[in-house]
Amino acid sequence: MGKINKEIIQDIKDRIDVINLVERYVPLQRVGSRFRGPCPFHQETKPSFYVDPNLGLYHCFGCHASGDIIDFYCKINGLDFYQGLIDLGREVGIDIDINTSYGGKTSKRRIILELNSVALNFFQESLKTNKRAKEYLKERHINEDLIRDFQIGYGPDSWDGLKNFLKRKGYSLSDAIHSGLIVENEKKHVYDRFRSRIIFPILNISGHCIGFGGRTITDMEPKYLNTSENQVFKKGENLYGLYQARREIGLKKSVILTEGYIDVIRLHQFGYKNSCGVLGTALTPAHVKKVSNLCSKVILIFDGDEAGIKATLKSAQLFLSHGTRVEVVQLPQGEDIDSFLLKQGPDSLDKLIKNSEEGLVFCTKMIRVNHSPREIILWCKEFISSIEDPALSGFYIPIISKELGISEMELRSSLNFNRKKVPMNRQSINPSKKICLGDREVLKFAICFPEHIEGLKGLEVDKYFKNNFARLLWKKLIAYSPEEILYQLDEMEREFYIESLFYKEKSGDSLKLWEQIKTFLKNKQRERLLEQTRQALREAEIAKDSNKIKFYVSQLNSLVKNKN
Repeated sequence: MGKINKEIIQDIKDRIDVINLVERYVPLQRVGSRFRGPCPFHQETKPSFYVDPNLGLYHCFGCHASGDIIDFYCKINGLDFYQGLIDLGREVGIDIDINTSYGGKTSKRRIILELNSVALNFFQESLKTNKRAKEYLKERHINEDLIRDFQIGYGPDSWDGLKNFLKRKGYSLSDAIHSGLIVENEKKHVYDRFRSRIIFPILNISGHCIGFGGRTITDMEPKYLNTSENQVFKKGENLYGLYQARREIGLKKSVILTEGYIDVIRLHQFGYKNSCGVLGTALTPAHVKKVSNLCSKVILIFDGDEAGIKATLKSAQLFLSHGTRVEVVQLPQGEDIDSFLLKQGPDSLDKLIKNSEEGLVFCTKMIRVNHSPREIILWCKEFISSIEDPALSGFYIPIISKELGISEMELRSSLNFNRKKVPMNRQSINPSKKICLGDREVLKFAICFPEHIEGLKGLEVDKYFKNNFARLLWKKLIAYSPEEILYQLDEMEREFYIESLFYKEKSGDSLKLWEQIKTFLKNKQRERLLEQTRQALREAEIAKDSNKIKFYVSQLNSLVKNKN
């Protein structure tokens, strides 16, 4: 929690409309006093994600993702706690001092984001005054609306324009180099990375500028250049245009995935506003997870050349192995989205999308046409072994068998001894299963009705917990108030705590439950005393101590009589 005052955190949470914020990312429907929607953190067919505006909490009964509104914002945007808190504070008019927030030391991540924001303004202002850059964008049919929506700028033809600008703003040269905006070569020469380039800002899903892509308007190589990777920017985890596309992706439950800045911009220009693109790198599992958390269908549109087809094949396999629905659109040979839309228009692309090929059918067709029988079998084994969910591989095998003309029985037989044993998926692990029924019910009662915690302490409830998870959670329940405890819990404890609160409505009358809990604990106390007495009697018998034997037999008879 650092040095941020807990009252400030609560003030921010009190000012946020929980439902409005969650609905930026997840469509919700009211169900009683709560709201329900598809979980943005795992793929599901039946909505199991709930938000309780009164509690200010969310919980998924499928993958058990849980937390308050700050947790949600941070998790869905890939931010640390402090950055998410600062962002949300800014939204509701509460400024949090950066140095205070980071324990007196500004984080590298925060500095990079600040530098990127300052550089973005520099690039945008540079574009306004550069005739050559504006003429290039006009030639590429990128109008003022697109320039504004995608915050396009220009890196001037200068070795130190941005460097000097950042220096005047008070930023150190070392921070500028670390951010990737400024380059230091082997000879210790320091200069601007983006020179004579159209600048495409790369935003994360919450709208922060995390990096830049630059397209040269001269003969300079390379044609395209990205920010170097750092704590904020990683090509293999981010997608261009995702921020602009996020709402439309949520509404349409689908995304158009392509490659290249201009292609993404062109798709948005022609109304395909659920489009985003990879950043000059092959699709990665991190990309797949990010996209699959937002929607259930991916439409792949890569270039019509050989490299584009290979990229499509690999991308389709990755999404399919994750269980995402895939459709493949093949452009004519030699065309990319930019050229195709400018020549043919959106009606032609609509027809291609309408006649798109199902992802697994496309994969098997490409494999069948371009590979030998031995390679085909090897592909089958590799693809199936990449799928974590056995039920999903069982769904795909008949399709693969049919499309490749392989006996399903023989295919299954060849896969059985090659199938990897996959560890249990995180979403199948319910934290409440870690503890026995009695411990679980006592803890749920304490969480839902904290006014009875003192009474539970009086009954020495901690002596009867059988599981270390239960004992540790109980210690935190008695140490912190309901307003403080959430940020003191680890992930599993938090899931259990919030899930318990979501079951409170079904718990019934607290006084009646309290009587049941007291009876349960008194029985536990009697059972514990019985076991202690039996143990003492066994020891007395071993020692042949007749007086002690007589005493413990009498005590045992009394306990048994009272039990009955």
